[in-house]
Amino acid sequence: MKTLKLVRALFPPDKITIITRALEENGFFRMFFTPVEGTGTQSPSSFFACRSFRNSNLLPWIQLEMVVDYSRVDDLIATLMDTCQTRGIDIHIYIIPVEKAIRIGNGEIPDDSLAGGSYGIAA
Repeated sequence: MKTLKLVRALFPPDKITIITRALEENGFFRMFFTPVEGTGTQSPSSFFACRSFRNSNLLPWIQLEMVVDYSRVDDLIATLMDTCQTRGIDIHIYIIPVEKAIRIGNGEIPDDSLAGGSYGIAA
């Protein structure tokens, strides 16, 4: 079985198109995006959320998650770093080991189509 890694990246919501396009251009197609909120060194802000005005120390972020084969992690990180550095995008990247991945629908342990992070493209 291949060694899998979960790559988690956090970035501002308005940069999702730029990051998605860069990943797809480099052969990464299976990705999950989740809206999250978090704090940091920023000052409190006011914004509209759910039709109401609220003051908060929380800022909106997008969390990207991709399970990739160990051999593709460096390519993925390089793609994210190059894209974000050239455009001045603030991004946080975490790499986490994955013990096992199982598709519940059919009980299979995924092959390269999941582990490569690139559906239909050889690693």
